[in-house]
Amino acid sequence: MKARIIGIILLGVSGAMAQGLTKSEAHFYEALLDFRKLNAKEDSASAVLLEKTKTIDALKNDARAERKRIELLMSDGLQIAQLVASIRAQMNRVEVQLDREYESLKREWKTQIEILEQRARQAKTSDEKKQIEREIILIREKSLFLSPWVRTLSFDPSKIYRLEPRHLLDSLEARLASDYLTQALTEVKVRLDEIRKSKIQCLQVLSWQEKFITFTEEAEEQRLSQFFVSPPRITTEIGTGVVDGVKNNVGPTVKLLTQLNPKSAIGHRFATSASIATADIKDYYDLLTEVDQELDRLAKTIEKKIP
Repeated sequence: MKARIIGIILLGVSGAMAQGLTKSEAHFYEALLDFRKLNAKEDSASAVLLEKTKTIDALKNDARAERKRIELLMSDGLQIAQLVASIRAQMNRVEVQLDREYESLKREWKTQIEILEQRARQAKTSDEKKQIEREIILIREKSLFLSPWVRTLSFDPSKIYRLEPRHLLDSLEARLASDYLTQALTEVKVRLDEIRKSKIQCLQVLSWQEKFITFTEEAEEQRLSQFFVSPPRITTEIGTGVVDGVKNNVGPTVKLLTQLNPKSAIGHRFATSASIATADIKDYYDLLTEVDQELDRLAKTIEKKIP
């Protein structure tokens, strides 16, 4: 990173960004917002397509339904399906850009943290060290906020659990089912890797927060002990800079968890905008942990089903 940024607060909910963002971070954030907009459009179009499909299926089973009406609905459905495919193609292009730029940002943050850690070891006063530790936490929080966006799976996991290629008598069908499972397994492993990286980032932020608060309390106690005054409860703004970012990530993560396990308790806990507004980094970590477990279970199931 070309310039060190201290105390940046990324307001993901409102879409605003604090001044001082580096050029590469701002460019990445703009691409991330583009992806979120496309994702919202894709969700909306997919929901309409699903309703159209349900209506068509119901009419097909109704002997009184007019064929012309069914054909019109199918024509509309085809147009919506093409729109969904177009949006997904755009999302794929943006994802490639985001992947490339995020890797570049990670290298910048790693270099910056290494420099700050060296400065912390050489700090001459506790106040100087405390300020450097704070800067490190803020960088880690920023990396969590701009962490890989959680994406749902392109297939229905429930169909995977029902699919049994070994029971298919037709060799072509069995081979197609096997290919389908192989592709699904690849996708699940990619999502699993993304989730585990986000978990590590959460743990790093939580660890640094705890270290910073402990360090601050000890320094305050030492400073006040000479006056025989009970030290006050120490509060810190560490963590507030990433709160909106966590909220942004909780929603998509819940969506993935619901896709994997519609009955998940923690998924239902954060099913509303009001509940997401109360989420913190610990909640996000707990949510990621359950998604990790569900993806791991799905991956093992697929591996057993592949001939």
